Amino acid sequence: MTVRLTGRLAQRGDVALGDQCPVDRTVQLVGNRTSLLLLREVFYGTSRFDALVKRVGVTEAVAAQRLRQLVDGAPPTPPGARPPSPMPSAASRCRWSCAAPPATRSPRTTSS
Repeated sequence: MTVRLTGRLAQRGDVALGDQCPVDRTVQLVGNRTSLLLLREVFYGTSRFDALVKRVGVTEAVAAQRLRQLVDGAPPTPPGARPPSPMPSAASRCRWSCAAPPATRSPRTTSS
């Protein structure tokens, strides 16, 4: 089975993307098992440092170093702005759709 690329991917040829590739930059930042496990625990809601250390199973020094690397490599957040949520809030969308007048809701398509 052959995969055919379209758009920008098809036009790039064999040129290495290097630091322009977001996947490459992410792998360079995360880059190791400990960092990925720390991110997993934060994503699941762990917010205390001692709990992160215990759940990931690393020393405090290693956890502190990896977290510092992740924070230093993160894109800056403007002062006073909230960082973007990692996931859109399905609950807020649901509340909006229930409260919005029918004219502002997107039309539902039905199959006949």
